[in-house]
Amino acid sequence: MHTLNQLLQSRKRLRTAFVLLSIRL
Repeated sequence: MHTLNQLLQSRKRLRTAFVLLSIRL
């Protein structure tokens, strides 16, 4: 199971990746 902190960090990383991808496009 994922802890709330871990889930939050994962979501933050995913959001950053999405933003970077958006900027690249």
